[in-house]
Amino acid sequence: MNAKEMLFNAMVGIYEDVTKMVTETGETIVPGSGHILYSQYTGLYFAELFTNNRFPNPYYMDPKVLEQAIKCWEYFYTLTDSDGKTRLVTYDNYWGLCVDEWGVFHWMNTLELLKDYLDPKIIDKWNDRIDTIMLKNVVPGVKRQLYSNRFRYDVAQHEVSNHFCWHVTAAYRYGQLRQDRSIMDIADEVMNLIADGQTISGTWYEGKTLVSKYATVTIGALSKYYFLSGNKKILHALQKSLSYISKLLYPDFSVSAAIDTRNRYSKAFAPMHFPAAYSLFEEGNQVVSAFVKAVCDALSRKPFKGSTQGLAMLVENYRHIQDDFQVLPMEKFTLYKDTVRMPEEKVLILKKGDWVVDMCCQPVRVFGSRWILERQNLFAVYRDQSGLVIGGGHSIAQPELSCFNVISAGKLYYTHEEGNLTDANDGMDLVYGNRKCKIRFCFEEDALKIRYSVEGLSETERAYVHIPFFVALDEKIGCCGKEITLSKEPFACGIPEGGSLMIKGRTVTLSEEGLLRYPILPYNSYIVNHEKSFNEIFAIITVEFEHNKHELTVTVK
Repeated sequence: MNAKEMLFNAMVGIYEDVTKMVTETGETIVPGSGHILYSQYTGLYFAELFTNNRFPNPYYMDPKVLEQAIKCWEYFYTLTDSDGKTRLVTYDNYWGLCVDEWGVFHWMNTLELLKDYLDPKIIDKWNDRIDTIMLKNVVPGVKRQLYSNRFRYDVAQHEVSNHFCWHVTAAYRYGQLRQDRSIMDIADEVMNLIADGQTISGTWYEGKTLVSKYATVTIGALSKYYFLSGNKKILHALQKSLSYISKLLYPDFSVSAAIDTRNRYSKAFAPMHFPAAYSLFEEGNQVVSAFVKAVCDALSRKPFKGSTQGLAMLVENYRHIQDDFQVLPMEKFTLYKDTVRMPEEKVLILKKGDWVVDMCCQPVRVFGSRWILERQNLFAVYRDQSGLVIGGGHSIAQPELSCFNVISAGKLYYTHEEGNLTDANDGMDLVYGNRKCKIRFCFEEDALKIRYSVEGLSETERAYVHIPFFVALDEKIGCCGKEITLSKEPFACGIPEGGSLMIKGRTVTLSEEGLLRYPILPYNSYIVNHEKSFNEIFAIITVEFEHNKHELTVTVK
């Protein structure tokens, strides 16, 4: 089926649900999350429905839809000030003022869509505030970076934030709409530097480390930039990035989080951010089809109550996906069937039949940002029919989510100082507190064996292995012959030597005794007023090592 038609039909199908999120004053409230600044981009979604007559559209030229678009951006206007800053309110918590480049970018594009249908006073009012945001903040910020030695150094080290890429894209769009070639030229110079800073594997770092889900946000900015500018250098960077993104997708279209230090979990996927430019490349057919399918699946769930920020990004990508792109009838994503090794990133993705074991042993680099998590859980195990079995992401200052804890000389080491992939492509060699730790993976018939070991523990030292399982409320697991339905009540269960855990249709057997604990709730640094949340839950098996017991084999069938 035609991708454009599929996406548009999906957007039409959620109109009533999206409308219910918008208050009389134009504020967008996401059920279960409250007000989120980025949800105020709903106005672009309404503008697209109002003006699009390419496909059957019951909302085309509907004055109520135009009224919704205006109302949303009028509310967004109240969040901005005369200095071009925007009040950042997320999960109903006020975080301060920010330069909201996404917001002004979507606002400019909304105004371009609706300029023939708006009152001149509204046009002047919006343009005045857009000029303020762009000329006081975004454009000068991009120009400063062009002449910044620090920026040139960082980008030469492959470091660039997804937000800055969108700043550059917004600057180019502003110059284009205002017919100011000088602004467009500045943006072009900066974006060329960003393209030059791409890693061998095809991505960029955030917080001096790899990201997976957020990589699509960065690459989405480059995709949009290419369609605005026609810059061939950016097109080449996009084609190179295709390999990186596609290697991180599991067969069920979810994305690896073992590699990502901005996300704690694998099931969180950002399909709305897919780079539309991938539809220009034949090798992107499976990737784009996977994203389009994921988008349509997400929007088909009733009632829709997801991120309307994602809807704005979806509109931007919908407008640029190739007109004749046909979605492949895929049940699984299988572009890369063989083991993948990215030695420069210390990433190894093992594949055997319907197994995927993805790992990254880049050491943690200290980075002063609430967005960047510690690289603790270094691998994940995925299997068809079960999905993610072991692993699922990172957190901050939670040793129980790390593969190893080593206690030596009164200190706890829970992140590794050194990490290397094995030459045999079967695991990782790690160092925690000067103790060598190893993880090895071996496929045997229908089983995966994971072997942990620690070398050189003295009688006064201890080490712990943690095996995390990303679970959900009401999920059933079996432990020591008992079936347990996961609820908000905590529990612990001892597993004897040779004992097993039943989870996600798989049997996990331990060669040593261990302790299963539930729930472990990762600290969510995105939220200011942190409250206990069961949206992300782990059950964790812990096995203790000492000087005369320092090896463990975990068998997954």
